[in-house]
Amino acid sequence: MFRNNIAFKGICTLILFITMGISQVSLSIGNPQSDPSCSDPSFDTQITCEAGTPIWTAGTPNGTCSDPSFYTQITCEAGTPYWTIFTLDITMT
Repeated sequence: MFRNNIAFKGICTLILFITMGISQVSLSIGNPQSDPSCSDPSFDTQITCEAGTPIWTAGTPNGTCSDPSFYTQITCEAGTPYWTIFTLDITMT
């Protein structure tokens, strides 16, 4: 039984590589940007960007967010800014 499982995985892998070879799939990497920045442009340093995370408090019946512009837990947690150091675009053609 174990040998049949390995043979099946080998056949699937072989089919995958043959399909990729025939279809001429290629990956391209472009648009590299090495300028550090925050996802929220109102923060200019990494420390202030990471400290700008809103906190959801579930102690009240509906809960509250430390940032009053967010009313639900989902939007409060999604409003977390993040610091990026390097970005690039990877496309498959």
